[in-house]
Amino acid sequence: MLTAAQSAVTKHAALDGAILHLLQWSKTMTRKTYIGTPHRESVSGQSLVTVCDGQKSEPLPLRLDLFNHSPTGFSWGYGGSGPAQLAVALLADALGDDDRAIRLHQSFKFKVVACWPEGERWWITAEQIAAVVKVIEQEAVPIANEQDDAAGAASSRASLSTGGPDAA
Repeated sequence: MLTAAQSAVTKHAALDGAILHLLQWSKTMTRKTYIGTPHRESVSGQSLVTVCDGQKSEPLPLRLDLFNHSPTGFSWGYGGSGPAQLAVALLADALGDDDRAIRLHQSFKFKVVACWPEGERWWITAEQIAAVVKVIEQEAVPIANEQDDAAGAASSRASLSTGGPDAA
């Protein structure tokens, strides 16, 4: 059984923990943060993604102008069209670069969006999105170099096997 002093210390520690959690959350919310709300929790009955920056919050646009995967809305937790639409919209908003968003959205979908539990809430910051994009782009460089090397080797083999362009 706790003494009155121990009980007061325990309550104080719990309160400090709660305050620390709120302070950490408030720091996150002053950054651009995307929050996914599943369809069963949404007023509209559709999954909703909200963009919050500490001052205001608004729905994330579908960005069907960039890629029309899912005109009916966003989804997550698997590798389909709703998650692809969410990936392109998140990248376009967080990066501010539509071309990069289009180029990278499928990789981002499989690395991030498909991994969020289907039908559950999630959140991610613009900084976290940028960090994942950096990893995706770094992973793409060795693949591109390997493809260039393979194409160059094939070209060399072709010219050797035919005797070169001046062979009779």
